[in-house]
Order: sequence, then C-alpha cells, then structure tokens
Amino acid sequence: MLSAWNPNWWWINQRTKSREKMGAALLSREEVLERLTKVFREDGFDYATLARLSEGTGLKRASLYHYFPQGKEQMALEVLERSNRNFERLIVEPLRSNADPEEKLLQMIKNLDAYYSSGRQSCLLGMLSMGSHTELFRQKIQEAIDSWTAALAAVLKKLKVKDPLMQAEHTIFRIEGALLVVRGTGKAAVFKRLLSQLLVEVIPK
Repeated sequence: MLSAWNPNWWWINQRTKSREKMGAALLSREEVLERLTKVFREDGFDYATLARLSEGTGLKRASLYHYFPQGKEQMALEVLERSNRNFERLIVEPLRSNADPEEKLLQMIKNLDAYYSSGRQSCLLGMLSMGSHTELFRQKIQEAIDSWTAALAAVLKKLKVKDPLMQAEHTIFRIEGALLVVRGTGKAAVFKRLLSQLLVEVIPK
C-alpha cells in the first residue's frame, strides 16, 4: 500500500537543497582548493575518492561538480596549478631576488621548512606522481621541478660551486627523498636534519 503523499516533503527537499547551495556559496574557490590540496597531499590521486574529497571539503558531491564540472581530474589539476604558483612565489622567486647568494639559500631553506611544516606535510608533486594517472600530471610536475632547479643552479653558479646544475639537481633530489622517507616512517626529524645539513654543505663558509 502506497504511503499518503505529504505536501511538506517538497518544501523540506527544497530547503535541504537550498542549504547545500548556501554552504557551497560560503566557500570561495580558493578555500575549496585549499581543502582539496590537503586531501590530495594525504591520499594522492588514486585514493582520493569522491567520498574523501567531499568529506575533506565539507561539500556534497553535487557542490563539488558545481565547482569542477570535469570531476576529480579537474580538481587535481587545479590543485596542482595552485600549488605550483605558491611554490614559485615562496621558494623559487626568492632565489631570483637581488639578495646575496648566501641569503637566498638561507631563505629557501627557511621557506621549505615552513612550506612543508618541518616535514609533516607531504609533497603534492610526489603524491601525484605516483599511481595510475602519472601522465596526467607529468608536464606540470616537470615544469615546477625545472623552474626550481634552474633558479637554484643560478645561485650556486654565483657562489662558484662546481657543476652548479648537477648540485642543484642533487639538492632537490635529497629534499624530495627526505619528504618521501618522512611519509613512509612518520619521522619528521629526517627532514629537519637534511635542512640542517644543507646549511652546512650548500652554503660556502
């Protein structure tokens, strides 16, 4: 036997949809991307399910698709683009400043410590480079690494470091490797020790 139709259901449903839209409207796109970044940094692409992305942003799936009609791939690409812009501003641009080379390197190491929360934050580039969708992010990851490498090599060249490009690549490999170790072991002290070593090894006395 069919239940009697309740005319209030339509109004209840409309109010619910209205609240969901209002919740989404209260978040700027920048805020949504910041919350998505935390999920992708923790889970990578493959394990960042729509359920996890919804939970991490506090938005219903319909609201997520309102911001990102192309779905999870669009979310991840926009998160990566935003991350690259922030990294460029905080880490790479100071290396291109007019400060003394030693000061540039000190600032880079200080900013890296802050950017990765002393090693407690995973590297987004590393997380997105793993899994079954690596090709989707390869170009943007390569652009970010190349920009950092070139800026660091230019500073090391001014310090007359032998093979500055190779030294820049080696330094970046070590930083990324330390973040991966911290991710696997949970020991953030590994990252802190590496930054301390770089202060001694990279900056000439």
